[in-house]
Amino acid sequence: LSEGSRMIPGASTINFDEITKERIFQSIDSANMQLLADLKVDYNLLKYKLGRTPMMMDFPEHGSRDPFLFIDYANSYFNFVTKVDKDSTENTSVKAIKLLEFFSKEINNSKRVEESIILKELIEKDTFSSYQLSSYLNENYGYTITEETIISCVSNINFEFVREKKDGKLLPVKDIHNIEVMAYENGYFMFVDDFKPLLEQSQFKAYLLDSINYSIFCFNQKFDLDKWEEGFVLYQKYARKDVFRILNVKENPVAQNVGGYLVSPDNKHCPIFVNYHKEEDISESTKYEDEFVNNKEFDWMSKSKRNLKSNDVQSILGNNGKIRLPLFIKKSNDEGSEFYYMGDVSPEKDKVEQTTMNNDKGQKVSVVKFRFNLHHPVSEVMYNYIRENVTTKKNKSPFAEKPTTQLEIDLSNNVDKSIQSIPFYNFYAAAGSFSEMQGQKNYALIKVPEKYLSSDYFACKIIGESMNRVIPNGSIGLFKKYMGGSRNGKIVLVENFDYQDPDYNSAFTVKTYSSEKNNVDDSWEHTTIVLRPNSYDQSYKDIIIDEKSGAGMRVVGEFVKVLPWELE
Repeated sequence: LSEGSRMIPGASTINFDEITKERIFQSIDSANMQLLADLKVDYNLLKYKLGRTPMMMDFPEHGSRDPFLFIDYANSYFNFVTKVDKDSTENTSVKAIKLLEFFSKEINNSKRVEESIILKELIEKDTFSSYQLSSYLNENYGYTITEETIISCVSNINFEFVREKKDGKLLPVKDIHNIEVMAYENGYFMFVDDFKPLLEQSQFKAYLLDSINYSIFCFNQKFDLDKWEEGFVLYQKYARKDVFRILNVKENPVAQNVGGYLVSPDNKHCPIFVNYHKEEDISESTKYEDEFVNNKEFDWMSKSKRNLKSNDVQSILGNNGKIRLPLFIKKSNDEGSEFYYMGDVSPEKDKVEQTTMNNDKGQKVSVVKFRFNLHHPVSEVMYNYIRENVTTKKNKSPFAEKPTTQLEIDLSNNVDKSIQSIPFYNFYAAAGSFSEMQGQKNYALIKVPEKYLSSDYFACKIIGESMNRVIPNGSIGLFKKYMGGSRNGKIVLVENFDYQDPDYNSAFTVKTYSSEKNNVDDSWEHTTIVLRPNSYDQSYKDIIIDEKSGAGMRVVGEFVKVLPWELE
């Protein structure tokens, strides 16, 4: 689609005019490809066709959807199958199920192939050496592997890189879940004794191998030695986490510490992440002027409050030692969390200058502007695609000013005819824990009785059972914007977002708000905020928010009532 006209096997071509292309891009950006109903349809169609439970590798072989979407939905393909297929058996241990999730999302995601190859060879042959790995990579892909990368692969397979929060601290998954998969000794890879019994569980072994095979298949589909650059393939997509894993970083960095770039402690690398078309309503302190000068040069700005003597600026200039600067760009936040690898860059030192930009208070702060040379001129297709203006404005704030679509929902007959509209937002709030991250917060118009006709009111859908004493699952909730004042005892809509990084989107929950306060020096000070469920199901737990975790949250609205209709 980006390339305009592509040859198809046979004598056919497809041509798209610019308007059609833009509409297709918009549709792709706004489509939710993970809806359970759609996934179930595609799964069952392939199952009926095969006459058995399909595995991930069956989907590309039969021209169906990308099976990684099942993982996006359920954390592993195994989880999806056991959720929707009554014919599947469930004789797999809890630890094996958890490991399938981690392997599926963190190892076998096709971004780096080495870990998947190591696992495949060990499962099929019991023993495998680093020499055999190096030979395999050289023969099949044409590149060599370093000892540093080998050690990184072992660490990743043992889940030391990826981290989760426990007791307010980020810890390696290995430590939280007591996981150890393999060891590396005297040049040989081997499974540890604690992991081997898991491979005796037939389902675990089958689904793990399937995940591995699909990861290798996808990597092979995308790999091009002519576009290969020390772990990355030009114009392929990588999330921040993928980038740091491929750069052999020991632990996935905290998002707030990364922002648009992060210099490694040893000054060996500094990946740069750019959101090319930034939203108009982001904070002034993040409106960096990053843009192509041409397909060989790129202008880029450092973080604010930096000058030419700042340590990270000196590192990027190469004055603290030789440094690698891989550049990653996404067209806009509509494309999600992944960035295109545009190649490595080097600064033009005679075109580096210290300048200023406004902070959120309108004050001038120092910043350093770089001119980068790209080691590989950007292809015409990618250059034009990235630079094309984004014609649709996706409002980040859940209180947008203009609707993007029109949607009318009929009211019951007993409602007064003087009905007009308020925004009905396309995010949903979870009546459980927080929802998954949601980036698009546009709205349609929904009709309401006249007493709610005010810019103070809005509506959104509520999914889940944790508030079912008051709000049934699937309801449309009417909310009033929170304008200040006491929230204690009220049902509120809470947004949770990464306030230091506008590229990360937000999640929502609906709960009853409660706060406990202490008297400190004759003034009241919040100590703990509790978001309480109100459900017939007693298994739902309070969400406890302290000062640190609450920094990225805000109360968006106060619940008014459930609206008396459902979406068709």
